[in-house]
Amino acid sequence: MSRISRRDFLNGSLISLGACALPPLWQQLGGGSLAAQTNVYPPLANGLRGNHPGSFEVAHQLVLGGQKNRGVVHRRDQTLYDLVVVGSGISGLAAAYFYRQRFGKDKRILILENHDDFGGHARRNEFRIGRQTRLSYGGSQAMEDPYDYSPEVTRLLGELGVNLRRFETSYDFGFFKRHGLREVTYFNKQRYGRDKVVSYGLQETIDSLPGLLPGRLNYRQAVAQMPISTRARAQMLKVIAGGIKAAQKLSGSQRVHTPFFQFLKQNFQADDPELLHMLRRLAASEHMLGGDILSVSEALEGGLPPLIQPDDDIDLEYDDHYLHHFPDGNASIARLLVQRLIPAVASVHGVDGIVPARFDYSRLDTASVVVRLRLNSTVVRVLRTTGSGSGQQVDVTYSNQGQLFQVRARHAVLACYHSIIPWLLPELPASQKQDLAFQKKMPLVYSTVMLKNWHALKAMGIGAAFSPGNWHETMYANFPVNIGGYQSVNSPNQPMALTLMYAVLPDATGLPPKQHIRLARYKMLRTSYDEFEAEIKSHLTGMLGPGGFQAERDIQAITVNRWAHGYSYAGSDLFDEEDAEGVADRARRSFGPIHIANADAGADADMGTAIEQAWRAVREM
Repeated sequence: MSRISRRDFLNGSLISLGACALPPLWQQLGGGSLAAQTNVYPPLANGLRGNHPGSFEVAHQLVLGGQKNRGVVHRRDQTLYDLVVVGSGISGLAAAYFYRQRFGKDKRILILENHDDFGGHARRNEFRIGRQTRLSYGGSQAMEDPYDYSPEVTRLLGELGVNLRRFETSYDFGFFKRHGLREVTYFNKQRYGRDKVVSYGLQETIDSLPGLLPGRLNYRQAVAQMPISTRARAQMLKVIAGGIKAAQKLSGSQRVHTPFFQFLKQNFQADDPELLHMLRRLAASEHMLGGDILSVSEALEGGLPPLIQPDDDIDLEYDDHYLHHFPDGNASIARLLVQRLIPAVASVHGVDGIVPARFDYSRLDTASVVVRLRLNSTVVRVLRTTGSGSGQQVDVTYSNQGQLFQVRARHAVLACYHSIIPWLLPELPASQKQDLAFQKKMPLVYSTVMLKNWHALKAMGIGAAFSPGNWHETMYANFPVNIGGYQSVNSPNQPMALTLMYAVLPDATGLPPKQHIRLARYKMLRTSYDEFEAEIKSHLTGMLGPGGFQAERDIQAITVNRWAHGYSYAGSDLFDEEDAEGVADRARRSFGPIHIANADAGADADMGTAIEQAWRAVREM
């Protein structure tokens, strides 16, 4: 069974969304075109982003409301497109790119996107602080192990001008050491009775943030400082000291079929609620599922029990897993693809130009170009026309600003998540609909907090923190990347973007994953921006307050990137009888001129997988 870590988080695009509730990006013009307002620049928007308010109502009416009558089509586009792509995430954009390579650059392509920005989870967060620009990411953050990518992915990156070796010099490995920034564990007052920062990394963020210093304490010193009960501390010491060795004594089959919490109780009498809560949250930071529903095998792969053992020699050399990181994460890859498809959006070329560039969103959808990207457009129906073989075409109906429009194409690529495809394409065989429904994506929140300066971080010596009592269990300083004329922070006087990640878990424990995910999604969507803001301010004040932090003074902006259908589900040892990859292989079958390309199609939330699936879908045509 394929396993993924949270940092690979990517799906090409979310389609379960609709017209934006912010000032409209698109206004209807004559001649069948939709053009953008020139004063709108989505990367600068703050507040609730990702699945922003107004972006999912249309699809929820379709799926949750059981809306059979989709309404009357307002206008049918007279243009016959060669390709319509549903979703402008990296997979959808790559599909358009590969299609032009295979069939010709003169082919007319329309990309429909339900959000007010392109990129899917590869989302750019941009901030202007005085004359300075700071970049961060709202989801997909790095190219993990890119030297292991398939030839198709490697070739695409090369054609886009991405030189992997360059990241070895653009990343500032000495940043964290120069400023004494370490990984810590933070216990908040609300849950643990007092605010306490323990200089020890339960989460072992060192593995994913090159150059980050380890905590100052060894595991025994750290556990002694934790504001938990004596019983919980004693059990944690046993688990850290012997958990992995005990798990390694199990056979492969036993590891797969033994619940992790059951294993802890049988081997260490570890059943203290405080300990189990920490391990549940620690597991979620890797799997997006709580430790209460993982097998021993899954727990080991996700870093549970804690990986830093008493006899470990901590390697301060950097791990290159997440070295290949643009300042805005994988949003730069999406921007490179868009600029290749629609050159008019930016008069720049290559990586150096793309990182600092401000795109002209009014150029995404104009009648004068052969590739058009139409935002705020939620597809509600995909239908094969009559005929057979190469004579078949596709009608695609979408909602924009409350009205329905229809376009026709020779081919369609559904670069949206699997579980909504049966609702868009009801003609599919029942067995394929069932396979598509297997993929229940897990909710995840990436919040970006723009600080006026980071004196408090330096005073506290914090570069990353695991916070089991807070919503956002993971916090770390922005990656120190200098590329394309963009310079990351160096002085504490400069603004810095913090990334906070929240793997949403339901309050109830022990639930099967599909129910677990559904309740977590509802919980996330019920949470208002005001609640997120209050939680973030409380979190940072409790952790950084002793270093002089004041939320109202020091926080310049907060962007909450919430992804209701965010993280591809890789299956469960304990609850699923079939391997997720096998289900995905059946689910992605073409349906006449309609093809499927997204990260779900490879059952792996990874940028490389999304591009591979785009290449496969185009090759099937």
